[in-house]
Amino acid sequence: MKACRPGGQYDFMKVDAFSLRSLAAMCQNVTSAAPALDYLVLTQGMATRQGYTPTDSGLDQKLTLHHFGRMACILGLKDALLASKAAGGDPRVLSVLSAGVHAPFAKYKEDPILKNNYSIKNAADFAGFAQVMP
Repeated sequence: MKACRPGGQYDFMKVDAFSLRSLAAMCQNVTSAAPALDYLVLTQGMATRQGYTPTDSGLDQKLTLHHFGRMACILGLKDALLASKAAGGDPRVLSVLSAGVHAPFAKYKEDPILKNNYSIKNAADFAGFAQVMP
């Protein structure tokens, strides 16, 4: 990235991405430091075979990292992305996850947090496709 835009500012944010509260605080810190944001790259994730493991919010760890946390970051930084656009920028969000390895989770509309249909496969399928489903 620095080669493409040497004068740009690039920051890596360390955060407990299992915690939606920590992600919200990080978003507040980012918007305080940089009210306009051109690019947001989300890569948090984990590979595990463990079953449902709740976070402090009661959601599964994998789903929190792979889906809910990413959506929380996008929503939490939406105003900064829109500020970039208003200033003539072309803001972008890149969410990197599973690169088309999984199938859509068929029961997304009836069980959006996998409360009744949890399995490792369903969690992976959900996280890989829930972000683009209508």
